[in-house]
Amino acid sequence: MAQTTEIAPRLRSFYRKHLNSPWLSRIIHQIIDILVDTLAHMQNFSFPEKFNWEWKMEMLMKKYEKDTVKLFEKIITPGMSVVDIGAHIGFFSRIYSELVGAAGHVYCFEADPENYALLEKNTLGLANVSLHKVAISDKNGTIDFYHLDNSTGCHSIVSPDTPSKKITVDSATLDSLIEKGDIENIDLIKIDIEGGEPFAFRGMEKLLNSSTQLKMVAEYNEASLVSGGTSGDDFLKQIASYGFTIHFITKNGLVALKTIPENKRRSYFSRTGYVNLYCTK
Repeated sequence: MAQTTEIAPRLRSFYRKHLNSPWLSRIIHQIIDILVDTLAHMQNFSFPEKFNWEWKMEMLMKKYEKDTVKLFEKIITPGMSVVDIGAHIGFFSRIYSELVGAAGHVYCFEADPENYALLEKNTLGLANVSLHKVAISDKNGTIDFYHLDNSTGCHSIVSPDTPSKKITVDSATLDSLIEKGDIENIDLIKIDIEGGEPFAFRGMEKLLNSSTQLKMVAEYNEASLVSGGTSGDDFLKQIASYGFTIHFITKNGLVALKTIPENKRRSYFSRTGYVNLYCTK
C-alpha cells in the first residue's frame, strides 16, 4: 500500500513562494498538525504514529487512491458482501461499511498486530464489519510474516528486500473459511497484501473458479510479486485463468489489459510502483 498525496504539494508550493521562513514554518506545521488531528478525532480515525499530516489528510479527505475509491462507490451497492484482504488500518473497510449498509457485510483480514489494533479502533461500532487477525494464504495454521519498521502498509508473508522483523501469525485459506461458514455470499474481494496475492489465490481457487458474478480489485505490484517468486506476467495470467477480465484502474478510468501492449504496461505504475486491477467475469 503506497502512500501518496495531492494536497500537500500545493500547500508547499504556496508556502515556498509566499511565506518561506524557518520560524513561520514551525508554527504552521504545529497548527496543521493540530487541525488534522482534530479532524481525525471528529471522524474517529486513528493513525500510526509514523503517519505525517499529509498522509492523514489523504485518508480523511478520501483522496488516497481516489480512482479506486470512485470505482468502489460505483460498483458497491447496499446489501453486498465485501472481503477486505489486507485491510491495513481500515481506510477502505470504513468506506465499504458505508456503501453496503445495514443489509450488507464487510469481512476484514489483517495479520499485522499493529495495523490490526488500529483497524479495531477505526471500525469500532460498525455493526456490519467483522475482523479477522489472520493472513489469507494457501495454507491453514501459521505462517511467517514480515513486519517492516519503516512502513505500515508493506508488511507481508513475502520476505522483503528492506529490513524487517519476522513474526509468526495465523493463516487460513479463504476456501476453508467459506466451507466453515465464517464467510457467506461474497460479491467483491479487495486484496492488497504486497506480493502475497498469488498464494492467497491458490487458497481460494474453489471460489474463484466457481463464482460467475464475483468482482475483485487486486494490487499489481511487480516488485513485490517478484520478491515472492511470481513475475508480473504470470500474476496476470493467474488471474485470467480463473475467468476474469482485467482492467487497470487509472485516473482516466478503466483501461482493459488486452488493449495495453506489453511494453507499455509499466508506464501505468512507473510513478507509484503499483496499479490496482479491476477484475470481472
